[in-house]
Amino acid sequence: MKKINLMIPLAFLSILTFHCANEEATVKSDKTINFSAKIGTETFSCATATYSGLGSGANDTITQKDFRFYIHDVKLSGSNGTDYSLSLNQDGIWQYNSVVLLDFEDGTGNCTGTTAPTTGTNSQVKGSVEMPSGVSITGIKFKLGVPLSLNHNDRASAPAPLNNTGLYWAWSSGYKFARLDFDSQRFDGNPDATTAAFNIHLGSTRCNASGTTASTSCTDENRPEISLTYTEGQTVVADLKKLLEDTDLATANAAGAPGCMSGNNDPECRSVLNNFGINFSYNGSSTARGLSDGSTTIQTYNTSGQKFFRIE
Repeated sequence: MKKINLMIPLAFLSILTFHCANEEATVKSDKTINFSAKIGTETFSCATATYSGLGSGANDTITQKDFRFYIHDVKLSGSNGTDYSLSLNQDGIWQYNSVVLLDFEDGTGNCTGTTAPTTGTNSQVKGSVEMPSGVSITGIKFKLGVPLSLNHNDRASAPAPLNNTGLYWAWSSGYKFARLDFDSQRFDGNPDATTAAFNIHLGSTRCNASGTTASTSCTDENRPEISLTYTEGQTVVADLKKLLEDTDLATANAAGAPGCMSGNNDPECRSVLNNFGINFSYNGSSTARGLSDGSTTIQTYNTSGQKFFRIE
């Protein structure tokens, strides 16, 4: 009996030691992830007059006026094959809950022409993560946009960064997940080319409410999850040139609002949404841009993968 009594506390001590060892193996550390806005190899700036070589023909010139987007649910992938959620710093300016606003316009130069510009800019995601000791970071994942739980609230009473009027549609449709506005000098070999607005506003569409009624679901959520190979110290680049590389800017705005407003009746959204990493269902004009064969059936164009983000 004495021998058995001795073994019980020894077994308990062994379990306790194992438990403590596991606790000590987890390390919490602060992380800063840098983002950059580019148009090809050029870093976006409100002061830059024009950017050239854009569109499917690589022969269009644009004047960029806005470059902002939300992301949420940031995760870091470990070398052990596990994803670890980044707990964001709640700074009261750029980060709230799981959402971050990346804002590269500063309200000067060309950017005075956008809606509700801000003087402040943000190109970083800051937070902390708990990972096992010895596990290195091999990738990053995040979702473009604002989560459903926050997307259809009243902007007027929302905390920053969800209170910007330039990034909001209405209670029913919610926020503009990305706002990439520019003027296109649609040269396409024509020396007398005109300049036309081309605005890319990514957001959820075909939502189940209207007016000041908050939606509970949307047919087209348009929140792609981005997954990139990444190691600490690298930069996540958002590249407008890559986003537009399959869009013929010379014949843009065949139907709908100028550019792409994320609607499934907007022909320009086919290539833009596909390059965001989103499948696009077109139900618009049967003659616009050749995207319909004249039938009433919704045509789906599946993405071959996002092109907007990369690592440098």
